[in-house]
Amino acid sequence: MKSRIVVLASGSGSNFHAILSAIDRGEVDAEVVRLIASRPSIGAIDKASAAGIPYRVVQRSQFAQLSDFEHTLLLEISSCQPDLIVLAGYLVQIPVSVIRAFENKIVNIHPSLLPEFGGKGFYGQKVHEAVIKAGKSESGCTVHQVTENY
Repeated sequence: MKSRIVVLASGSGSNFHAILSAIDRGEVDAEVVRLIASRPSIGAIDKASAAGIPYRVVQRSQFAQLSDFEHTLLLEISSCQPDLIVLAGYLVQIPVSVIRAFENKIVNIHPSLLPEFGGKGFYGQKVHEAVIKAGKSESGCTVHQVTENY
């Protein structure tokens, strides 16, 4: 049985596309069952639509209370019964309640070798520009398990 993946994204969807391509090539025995976007009109949504993958926009700013955002995100993910949740360029901190509900099932993709070039403002192309500006001779990405320790 294929693993069920839910992807959370905030931007162009380049990591989302890479996941879909790896599945199409048979390198990953899984299916992406949902994309959850942190904002409308992003490239990841276009890629999900083109691939026939359902998506939902869950925008933190649309909720007056953090608890309402947490509840909505938790319900949306839970409804998919995922084996794995992938934060693929997702720029919103995952609420602790969601991390606890899916302990050991959430991974994050970050475009630098953490801990360098991580934290607020370090995402996408900005990370690569900072690496070059710092004169680093090596770069890479980090895929790590998401825990309550932010």
